[in-house]
Amino acid sequence: MKRLIILAILIVIPVVAVCYWAIECPCGQTARVRVGQTVYPVTLARVVDEGQLDRAWASRAVKLAGNEPRPGGWWTFRVASR
Repeated sequence: MKRLIILAILIVIPVVAVCYWAIECPCGQTARVRVGQTVYPVTLARVVDEGQLDRAWASRAVKLAGNEPRPGGWWTFRVASR
């Protein structure tokens, strides 16, 4: 069985929701992600490596055509299918 690994960038959710979601995140545990009408079982892991955070932020900047530096309190999560 192949594993699908996605780097989830949560900055698109309003700031209040990001803070709440990040606090409630069952990191290292199972969760469910809904895309459209389909619900997928996943495992969440918070990314803490500075290099990976910088790469994720750079990808976000390309997608959104932005060039702001990554804020110090910015979080992102690795979402892996189970």
